[in-house]
Amino acid sequence: MTGVHVQAERALLAEILLRLRAGGYPVLALATPNGLHIPDRDADEGRIKARIVGRMKADGMLLAGAPDLVLLWRGGGGFVELKRPAFRDVFGHHPAGVASEDQKEFARRCAALGINHAFVRSWEGLRERLGEWGAL
Repeated sequence: MTGVHVQAERALLAEILLRLRAGGYPVLALATPNGLHIPDRDADEGRIKARIVGRMKADGMLLAGAPDLVLLWRGGGGFVELKRPAFRDVFGHHPAGVASEDQKEFARRCAALGINHAFVRSWEGLRERLGEWGAL
């Protein structure tokens, strides 16, 4: 994912967290830090980075397909994967984000277990889903 695409999803995450807090919604939102960027300047730093990331994966701290948000409310909860909407800027057209195979598998596991899961592209999409789930 390119930098501009990452920024689009970060902006969506920030908007959703702000609206949930400021709007007084009875929902606790936890953003999952399921990725990190560690810059490296040389091969030694690259090896250290690989060891850190490898250890985090082995310890279950990084999980492929884990959602961006965990939402909890009285008597319920759900997982939300944010996907950027299609947009146009000075650099041209950017297509909508698509779920990875790991993210699709996570959604299938949730469905099999009867756990709420959604892919959303906007605040309005999340608010609609929260209503369907009985959170509002």
